[in-house]
Amino acid sequence: MTGVHRDAILRLMVRAGKACAQLMDDEMQDLNCTHLELDEQWTFVGKNQCQRKKATANKFVDDLASRMGNLLQIRTDGPVLYVEAVERALGGNMYFAQIVKSYEAEPIGVGRYSLPRVADVDKRTIVGNPNMQNVSTSGVERLNLTTRMRCRRLTHPVESFSRKPGNLQTDPITTVVRRTLVYRVSSRAAG
Repeated sequence: MTGVHRDAILRLMVRAGKACAQLMDDEMQDLNCTHLELDEQWTFVGKNQCQRKKATANKFVDDLASRMGNLLQIRTDGPVLYVEAVERALGGNMYFAQIVKSYEAEPIGVGRYSLPRVADVDKRTIVGNPNMQNVSTSGVERLNLTTRMRCRRLTHPVESFSRKPGNLQTDPITTVVRRTLVYRVSSRAAG
């Protein structure tokens, strides 16, 4: 289709992803966010579903904590992995709440890939005195949907052709850089 070998395209994609990751590391420091919503984005690598792991949660929250410059309110969904990771990385430098959703049983047969209906929502204070009225993860869940729609390889094992995590990581990184830096700069230049 392009006249260029697939491996050459993948190598270029990985180089672009590494450059975007370095750009984010350089620019996203001492952030003054007041509210953060955290959510994992599962996918498939080599047609196997990636699992939530304590080490991954710790690495993610450690990186996040190193970028923050102030006290903030953190909101997550229910995995216990977040509680330990957030408390370990941020200590008392935050307010922390979780929103835990219970779902109805998944339908069998036609429509089984549809989202299950939410049966119950429980908001829990984990640390400090978070504003419970604002406890939600709908913003980060919408970002996950946008990322999944732009990176179709994240959505289903049939489309997940990454056999290496390094190849897979480039799509979300380049999407985030494009959304946070490129669009922002281009909209400023146009305005």
